[in-house]
Amino acid sequence: MDNINTKYKEQLHNGNLVLRTDSGFGSTVNVEKLLSIPKLRFFTKGYSKRTASNLMKDIHYSKYNQADRTAYVYELQQNNGIRYIIVQMLSSKGKLKYSLLITNISGGR
Repeated sequence: MDNINTKYKEQLHNGNLVLRTDSGFGSTVNVEKLLSIPKLRFFTKGYSKRTASNLMKDIHYSKYNQADRTAYVYELQQNNGIRYIIVQMLSSKGKLKYSLLITNISGGR
């Protein structure tokens, strides 16, 4: 994470850096590290698919918003400025798959 501060110092200072990472950065520890970098905006996939599957069990299907033909999303209540978005997708084989997206970028509502 220190490399981000060094390599992108000017972009961070101006608030112009948005970091998109894969699920390898989506653990709680790594999200906390990303949050510790001032003015960094980020978007990452949650580390564990199981977390998304467990979270969605309490959410009725009618609460999801259709994002496209095969994807539905539900946003959990924000927690300390962090947005957690559950994505439910229908695979080509007709099975439901779940992902958790984590971001500190506002929803612009």
